[in-house]
Amino acid sequence: MTIGFFLILSLFSNPGEEAFCTCRPPVEINMEEIEDYALIFRGVVQKLDTVDQQRQITFKLKKIYKGDLETDSVSVSTSLDLSMCGLNIGTEGEWLLFAYKDDTGSYSTNSCTRSGIIDSYLDHIKQRVEDDLVFLENLKK
Repeated sequence: MTIGFFLILSLFSNPGEEAFCTCRPPVEINMEEIEDYALIFRGVVQKLDTVDQQRQITFKLKKIYKGDLETDSVSVSTSLDLSMCGLNIGTEGEWLLFAYKDDTGSYSTNSCTRSGIIDSYLDHIKQRVEDDLVFLENLKK
């Protein structure tokens, strides 16, 4: 009986769909890496909201490396579902954020971008973010 149940269940499953986020490993930052992003900035979270299945994060901008903003804050969305590559952003810390811009002018990010918390407790993220900051700071000179 149990084997029959699992056999029937397997007929209705879709093996082509993955239930988790997969990203390519980050390479060393370079000009080609940053071309795809519409907005790159340092900022601190001011506000978190949930709209549909998206987390809306309002950042107070500290420095803009790429993009044209004339305000001191910006709203960026990411999926609430981490398995859909949502970026887990809380209210603590300063972020280096890489965002895309859609056809409506809204910004979004995900866990496959170079985005990261600047003072991460994870050494590999902290080192990558520090290296990215050095690269971005040298672009402005």
